[in-house]
Parts: sequence; C-alpha cells; structure tokens
Amino acid sequence: MSLGVEATVLEVGIGGLYDSTNIVPKPIVTGISALGLDHTAVLGNTIEEIAKNKAGIYKPSIPALSVPQDQKAGGDVLRQVAESVGAPFEVVPIIPEDTKLGVPGSHQRINASLAVALASKFLEIKGHKTSMDGDLPESFKQPLAETKWPGRCQVVQDGETRWLLDGAHTTESLTSCGRWAWSEGKPDVLVFNCSGGRAAETLLASLLEAGAKTSGKSLEELGAGFEEVVFCTNVTFADGNFKGGESFFFTSLRRIQVTDGLDLTSKAIDPDDLSALATQNALRDAWLRLNPSFEPTKVHAKGSIQEAVEIARGLGKRDVLVAGSLHLVGGVMSVAELNDALSMA
Repeated sequence: MSLGVEATVLEVGIGGLYDSTNIVPKPIVTGISALGLDHTAVLGNTIEEIAKNKAGIYKPSIPALSVPQDQKAGGDVLRQVAESVGAPFEVVPIIPEDTKLGVPGSHQRINASLAVALASKFLEIKGHKTSMDGDLPESFKQPLAETKWPGRCQVVQDGETRWLLDGAHTTESLTSCGRWAWSEGKPDVLVFNCSGGRAAETLLASLLEAGAKTSGKSLEELGAGFEEVVFCTNVTFADGNFKGGESFFFTSLRRIQVTDGLDLTSKAIDPDDLSALATQNALRDAWLRLNPSFEPTKVHAKGSIQEAVEIARGLGKRDVLVAGSLHLVGGVMSVAELNDALSMA
C-alpha cells in the first residue's frame, strides 16, 4: 500500500499449481480462461492434467471463476478442484455479441468476458455495486473498445511488406489466428516458431486448417500459396546477440522494457536445442509432411529473427504472417523497427 496500488492483476507464468505467483496466499478473486494443450512438457499431456495444474490458483474461500470450457472434462476438473479446496466456483457469462472490442479475434470475446467478471467480482467484494444484468455499463464498454495489444491480431504496413502479427501459441489460439489472418489478407510468407516440447505438426495444422476453411481452399492449395516459410529461433540477431537500447513490447498485459543485455526471449531455451536448431528443423519437417508437394528449398530453419526478417523483406510486396510465439512477434517488431506498432496510444 506504500505505493498507493489499489488493485493488482497478477498473471501466472505457466500453469498455477507450482507457479511462483502462489506466494500470494489470499488473492481477492481468481479466474481461468480457455484451457488448451499448452506447455505439455510441464503441465501434462491431457486437458484434465492441464486443468488440474491451472486450478492450482484456486484458494479456500476465494471466488474461483472460469470461462465456459470447450472440453467438458477440463471444466469438470476445475470445478472439482475448486470444491476440494473450498473455493466458490462460477462459470462466467459471455458478454453480448455487439460489445465492441479493441483487440480482434473471436477468442478475445471469451477473454474479455473473464476480465469483466473478474473486475465485477473485485468491485463487489470491495463494496461497489455493479449491475451486470443485460447490457454492460459504459464504464466497462469503453475500456473494452479501447484496449490495445501490440502483436496480437495486428496488421502493420512497412514499406512493401505487410506484417500480419499474432503471438498465438496454442492450438486454440492458432486456430483463431488462422481465421483472422486469412480474413485480413492472403499470407504468402510465414515466419513461425514455438518452444521446445510443443507438438510442431499439431500447431501448424491448427493454423493451416483454420486458414483453409476461412479462405475456402484445400490444405494443399493453401500451402502452395506460400512463397517462403521460415522457422527461426527467438534470438534477435544473426551474430547471436540480443536487442540493445530501449524498446517496448507488451505481452500478456505485462510491459517488458528491453535494455542492454536483456534478451527478448526466455532464458529457459535449451542451448543444445538452440545450437542444433532442433525445434526449427522439427517444424520444417512438420511443414513438409503437411505440404508434401512444397518445394523443400523454400522452407528455412534459421538461427535468428534478423535472418527471417531479411528473407521476408527481400521478397518485396508480400503479406508476412508471424505467429507461434509472443517472443518471436516482439523480436520481429524490434528487428524490423516497427516502432509505431509498439505504441499503446
């Protein structure tokens, strides 16, 4: 309270059960958004295992919220864990379809619904009356409409290059990304990365299948529409160095200031994986399995974001889709010097 903070939104890093945010023993309210097969090497290989891990944020007597889960089994586990710890469980209602959102993407309505429910519950507990019957109050509508999130479903024109940026990194979010990207344009270059331990082929298939359905093409036709595909690491520059100076990138409602010596990517990267480009070559192999007639020389495994940006820009007037990692998107924005796109104004 010495800093005058009235409310803190604390997001877990990975999971919940063993996350460092559990140092807070008694939060005011907790909430879980849509479950997906993410960070399986840590959280588990089934939706039930992941739900149990994520439900680790639920605390005795603290309201435990969840959005409606696509997979009933995951929702059931959340409810069971909440009941076992004595946390009042609630599935939040979805906000009206005509509510304007500043962040594109169909899945963002679910995220916004959780945000509204968390804020409402917080205000209620703090003794402020909020009426959520029917339409949303203006005090909720305006912030939802004005929300900005650089790197999520964002289009940036950069000379001849048109960047389609989305840090989607789960099967569910990549499905939404595919719908968005092929409704925004016709991606003909792909820059992609994902962290080790994730199923490369499943992630790529989610993106491409959604794109094919949105564009009315077959998977083969969609894949053939790409001129170049680049799978790169999250290392910023080709010499192995990271971005210096000051730039800003917002990710998952956190503002990260990148200063000298601070990498845009996670320090949890396996150095052996990185040096061998193991993840990138696995992605390359997965792409060629999904697109067997694609020219192999046009699929690249690269060690840096700089190399990926140079390939994309070297093609001239192209729509470049960047997805699979928030760190990758942030790195592309930094390397390509898309400074205006980083603004939250």
